[in-house]
Amino acid sequence: MATRKYSIDAAVSAQMAEKSGSVHMESASRTPSDEVEVRRASIKEEVRQVTDLTAKEQYSKLGAAIKADKRFCLWTLYTMLLVFGWGYDNGLSGVAIAFPAFREYYGHYYAQGDQFVIPALWQSLWNAASTIGQVFGGYAAGQFADILGRKLLLYTAVTLSLASSFALVFAPSLPVLFLSKLLLGLSIGLSTAIPPLYVTENAPANLRSTASSLTNVTIVLGFFVSSLTGYGASKIDGVWSYKLAFCMTFLVPAIYACGLPFFPESPVWYMKKGTSLTHLPTSSAPFSGLETPSQISSSQFDVELQRLEPKLNLIVLLGREENARRSCLRLFGKDSDIDGRIEMMRLELKKGEDSAHDSKFSQTSWRAIFSKEHRARTFVAVLGLQSQNFSGGYFANTYQTYYFELIGQADPFRLTAISSTLQFLANLVAVVLSDVIPRRKGLVGGGVILMFWSVIIAGCSMAPTTNAAAVTALLAFMITWSMLYTATVGCYGWAVAQETAAQATRPKTISFVLICQQLTALMLSSVFPFFINPDQLNWGGKIMFLFVGAEFFIMTGLYFFQPETKNRTNVDIDMLYDAGIPQRKFKNFAVVDGQVVENEDKKGFLSRFSRKA
Repeated sequence: MATRKYSIDAAVSAQMAEKSGSVHMESASRTPSDEVEVRRASIKEEVRQVTDLTAKEQYSKLGAAIKADKRFCLWTLYTMLLVFGWGYDNGLSGVAIAFPAFREYYGHYYAQGDQFVIPALWQSLWNAASTIGQVFGGYAAGQFADILGRKLLLYTAVTLSLASSFALVFAPSLPVLFLSKLLLGLSIGLSTAIPPLYVTENAPANLRSTASSLTNVTIVLGFFVSSLTGYGASKIDGVWSYKLAFCMTFLVPAIYACGLPFFPESPVWYMKKGTSLTHLPTSSAPFSGLETPSQISSSQFDVELQRLEPKLNLIVLLGREENARRSCLRLFGKDSDIDGRIEMMRLELKKGEDSAHDSKFSQTSWRAIFSKEHRARTFVAVLGLQSQNFSGGYFANTYQTYYFELIGQADPFRLTAISSTLQFLANLVAVVLSDVIPRRKGLVGGGVILMFWSVIIAGCSMAPTTNAAAVTALLAFMITWSMLYTATVGCYGWAVAQETAAQATRPKTISFVLICQQLTALMLSSVFPFFINPDQLNWGGKIMFLFVGAEFFIMTGLYFFQPETKNRTNVDIDMLYDAGIPQRKFKNFAVVDGQVVENEDKKGFLSRFSRKA
């Protein structure tokens, strides 16, 4: 049954009508009109708490949430640490190619340019290897997350990462290097899907915005460390210049492995998992060979099974809730409202079960994310991450060091280190502001700004490298572009991809989003060397013109279909979708006592900063 939407007055009328059906004593000093006004003020305040908090109120609310759930916050920081591998690997791909010793060991001499180069085909394979592995890793995460649990897949990711890192350091040839990078990509695919899934599905609504934003912070941290490692290793002569950078891939998985035995399994997974009655025998055939005092007929067995089914269901339910309860205690602490959290998980998953009943297939299947109930949400989640690839992030991050060298910079590693440091600081600022700036403003608004910056970068790239003023402007806009990217599209793209999905379909949705992103990254990694290599098209920064056109279509789609999910529980988001509210108007509605209520005091974005808190 679809959820209805109300104005505040209509919501008051509906609640008063419901209340009038029950027996209650009216205070002698309060008339029915007074009761209506009190209730109206209460609903209006609840709507404002979701749609129109001031910055000071928002930070106060966030501070109270962090204080109340500090144990969960610490586990969140630990969980997200594994995402570091993606950022480090992306930076490593570009940094490694920029090492002269790497190109000399694995490449060939290019006489016209008086330098060693990696053949464009192998350069494409080097960049694509990790991406191909991440596609399979992302698929494995979605396929097995609801079967094996989150923790076992994290063990698998750590083991694969350590093994592939060892092979990467001692790879004797390009084919072995490719296979090592492929295996590393498989572990990164698991590492990038499972931690955001774990954090988002268990985070309280007041912490989910900040927690989901940590995904990109950790990725940028990995890129930051890779650039610093590259800068330090560039001072070393010989093969250990790039091998030292490869050795750093051991660090985080080794640290992560030390804490994994103490890591609690996801309570949401326990609530979703349980022995299904479909696994029970449906006839007496399996018992036909047993010696029994009396033979049980098939009809008698079916009758007995039907009689016991409610009790068996109850046993299964109590068992999985007890596991979830123990996991909640370890994740949130004994002072947390465990019963309230279990009840919220039950409500969130019940919405998925109701949808499964309507659509005739399981909400944990791949088909569910393309169903009528969920395909709009899947579409938005995919666009959230695609906005990163098609804004030019792949060029500005993966190929930044190499491109700095191509335009004649004497110390490209130092420039990359400066750029990545500024990106990391910009991302920290973005996380601080993620609970104030709405999702739509951060992603769509940020994407539009990046389009203008990209046009400037492409225009500056048309000047020859001998034009010092054009090169200086190009460097300035590339570095500031990277800062804006990590603070807007980079940060909010991940948040939208994680938050938009329903609780029941979140594992498959996140995995599908990552697969789509890696497939487009695979395409880009395959063609990029041919666009920017000096012995090929040698386009350089002019390629940003292409990204402006692609990003325009993505930003248009997000403008019309991206919902505002900040400060909303999963149940609230489900109800807004059920009510048929246009996604771009979610910001004007709140869920109060099970009713979707429209905010009558709609105010502009800048007003929240100008009002005195």
